[in-house]
Amino acid sequence: MKKIRIAIDGTVGSGKTVTAIRLAQKLGYKPVETGAIFRAIVFYILREKINFEDKENLKKVLEKIYIKQEFKNGQIKTFLNGEDITDKLREKEVEEKVSLISKIKEVREKVYEIEKELAKDGGIVMEGRDIGTVVLPDAEVKIFLDADKSVRAKRRGKGIEEIEARDKEDKEREIAPLKIADDAIYIDTTNLTIEEQVNKIYEIVLNKIKNET
Repeated sequence: MKKIRIAIDGTVGSGKTVTAIRLAQKLGYKPVETGAIFRAIVFYILREKINFEDKENLKKVLEKIYIKQEFKNGQIKTFLNGEDITDKLREKEVEEKVSLISKIKEVREKVYEIEKELAKDGGIVMEGRDIGTVVLPDAEVKIFLDADKSVRAKRRGKGIEEIEARDKEDKEREIAPLKIADDAIYIDTTNLTIEEQVNKIYEIVLNKIKNET
């Protein structure tokens, strides 16, 4: 069976990551968590005390970074230059700086380079906020997940105001704002279980593969 590239974008709390993992398992594909790639770079910059405002030096630093992901025991493991840093990606300092540093053009370009390398052979399910529009605009299947704000807030243990603020930030950022790709399939997950949304996308993928063979 042909192995394709599946892009899953969506709003915060819409179920992107768990859906990508479960779908990848069902298909025998590799899941890619792009947020972890951004966090890995932020972790490196902070640990090495890099001045990220010095763009020329930052470019040189980014050239030394090698990131890969592996799926083990139901979890996506992220490796930075061979070191498993999965458990360090949610550290407080990383959480506080990831939004700021991920907006930097040079950082986003490095992440795109890594993501495209991970996707080049197909057989992947990549989730994020700009996968179908920027990273893999030619992905064979593009999905956009969304849900009611109150439901997303409950899922993330946040207030609705925090969800609204994150939505605004994602949609209005200068580089690669969150938006639905023209050829993406929109799925409202408000009243869906994870299993239901995975099965829904699974059928879409099978139909796509069938039509292309």
